[in-house]
Amino acid sequence: MGLFLLVFTTLIATALNGSKEIRYDRNVRPILSDRCFHCHGPDKHDRKAELRLDQTSGPDGAYRILDEIQAIKPGDLEESEVWHRIISDDEDELMPPPDSHKKKLTKDEVNIIRQWIENGADVRDLDATMLHQLGINHQELTYPFQGLDQKLTGVEPARVVHDLLI
Repeated sequence: MGLFLLVFTTLIATALNGSKEIRYDRNVRPILSDRCFHCHGPDKHDRKAELRLDQTSGPDGAYRILDEIQAIKPGDLEESEVWHRIISDDEDELMPPPDSHKKKLTKDEVNIIRQWIENGADVRDLDATMLHQLGINHQELTYPFQGLDQKLTGVEPARVVHDLLI
């Protein structure tokens, strides 16, 4: 009986862990922030390949298509260049690159990225949280907020947040 309970409890815990929802803010952003944002984040001076993984839209956004390549194609691992780069065995293709002194993603981190992309690479939890903090009801808006970045062309994001908060 004791062995049965141990096995049963382990199976239930494994099943619950396996079905845990992958959320951008909680699961994905910390990985990207630690391993990717230095070269593919908000800092224009350090940005590589004109790619930002900290935003989805815009000319540098992760969902944009450039030269027939899309960094992240929601729901499609095969068409997501980020996926191929993080699982590559080729040091010239691998992300993060060995010379970046960033650790290679662990198996768990790779699995999180895989599940996130397969499930649609949803970043709405981040958007909803930020909008809520700004006093905006995200449920009254259409997602994704297509074109918002174009309306803010030439305006620094920190300035927009500053102006909204004051």
